[in-house]
Order: sequence, then C-alpha cells, then structure tokens
Amino acid sequence: VSQSRYQYLKERKQWSEAIQTYQKALRLDPRMGEAHYQLGWVYQQQGNRHAALSALTQAVALIPTHVSAHHQMALSYEHLGKSEKAIEVLLNLLLMQSDYLPALYDLGRLYEETGRPEQAIRLLEQAGKQDKTYLDLLYRLGKLHARQNNPARAEAYLQESARLKPHFVPALMQLGKMGLS
Repeated sequence: VSQSRYQYLKERKQWSEAIQTYQKALRLDPRMGEAHYQLGWVYQQQGNRHAALSALTQAVALIPTHVSAHHQMALSYEHLGKSEKAIEVLLNLLLMQSDYLPALYDLGRLYEETGRPEQAIRLLEQAGKQDKTYLDLLYRLGKLHARQNNPARAEAYLQESARLKPHFVPALMQLGKMGLS
C-alpha cells in the first residue's frame, strides 16, 4: 500500500478505511513504526484513546526518536485523564528536541491546568519566541500573567492577541476584566 494512499485517506477523513489499510500493512510487516504512528494518529482523530495509545506505544518502541509519536502519545494520556503521565512523556520528548513547539505549548498548557503557573509561563514564553503569532498561546500567557498579578505583561500578550485577531472575543473579555479594553 503506497504512502500516497494513506495520505489520501487521511485527508478525506476516511478513518475506517485508513485503519483497515494501516492494519493490513502491519499484518504484512509489524515492524513498520510509521504505520503504527499513523494508525495511532487516526485512532486519536476518532477519539479512540486506548487504541491510539496502544498503536503509539508500538511506534515509539520501534522508532524511539519519533517526536510526533511521543507527542500524540502524551495527548492520548491526557485525554485518558493521566495528566502526569502526559507531562512525563512531553518532558522526555523535549529532551530529544527541546524546541518542538507543539510539545512546549502542550506542556505549558498542562502545567497551567495542573496548577503550576510559573512553569507554564516559562514554557509558553519559550514557545512564543518561536511563533509570535500563535493566538491561543498569546491569550493563554495573558491570562496566566493576569492571574500572577503581572498586569503589564498580561496586557501586552492580550493586546497582541487582539491585534492579530481584532474580534478575538476571549482576549477582549480578559482585557475588559482588567479595565483595559
């Protein structure tokens, strides 16, 4: 089965056919780490977190340096309610590739959601240095700085997110709460 066939099925969100195709490929060669990754990714899109985690674990076992597989595995853990395990996977991923933007963002987001605002800010600001137009990142940093009683930084991030998307209601609401709209 050709790689273009896999891509064709994914682009058209033909998940069940894509799953059958990846499973067929894996029956032919169970050591195809990329096929395990792609299968896990499709399961993730379907919301089948247990199946995704199983396939992604296989992908990482076969290709330990597969950054995207680690990232998707962390998201599976998160969706299964295992935030600390997701954090552990993301930290290990960042040891492999310290500038991987999706992992920096998701780790920062998880730190925020688990009550570690200082760690969240550090990681999200590191991610923000790579992409100064990542709207959700800017908004999240604005909210975090507001909660940490740093109104000048909060305003700067929120104003920038509102500048990038003038009708971005969450940023405007947050600025309004701060009396800065």
